[in-house]
Amino acid sequence: MGKCSVAGRGWGVGRGVLIPALSDLALTHPELEYDIHFASRYQDLYDGNLDMVVRLMPFQRTDTCLERLGTVRWVFTAAPDYLGRVDGRRLSDFHFVALNMRSGGPVDPETSKVFRLLKRQRVRIAVNDTVTMRQFLISGHGVGLMPWPLVRDDVEHGRLELVDPGFAGTESSVYAIYRRCLHGMPKIHAVLDTFVDALAAAQDAFAVAASGTGIGDAAPARVIHALNG
Repeated sequence: MGKCSVAGRGWGVGRGVLIPALSDLALTHPELEYDIHFASRYQDLYDGNLDMVVRLMPFQRTDTCLERLGTVRWVFTAAPDYLGRVDGRRLSDFHFVALNMRSGGPVDPETSKVFRLLKRQRVRIAVNDTVTMRQFLISGHGVGLMPWPLVRDDVEHGRLELVDPGFAGTESSVYAIYRRCLHGMPKIHAVLDTFVDALAAAQDAFAVAASGTGIGDAAPARVIHALNG
């Protein structure tokens, strides 16, 4: 298959879904090699001499192909220790750890709306990286809106809890942009199929985790931890 150069931002989907997916793919295809780039800004295919860029914002030129890979769910989480320390009955009683949107992030209107609502709360810590956000949340510094794949293991093992701040979470579409001249090449389609499967598996895991909590479209009416009542 040869080498595949893949780039993305250092956000939660890259760390939580794409890297594990590429690792699994490498085990089943030992002939496939990777050149992986993470950066704090969106990268250009041709400036970086890349095969593929994965991002949350759809962008296409005449010499590129665009494919929607799936969706990533954004969820509100907090450490059990923090929730136990704060005897709050109103949303204003809680601190938030927020993603600093000046450095980019989800761009679809619904997700941006949720982030704007979050900025109106008591933001104690603002960072430009979801991996750093996760550390502050686990350490018990507040409530944060995180990409589900990055906190899935923490929720399943009790380091974080899903919470309901009184306004809905959201989803962002994930896209792959790759050089049109590479369309049909086995290495490209192997990576695309792996990403699609990994994102779908992450969504299925969220449905299981949220079942019975009132969080998510198909969940019943009970909530693990409501912040506003």
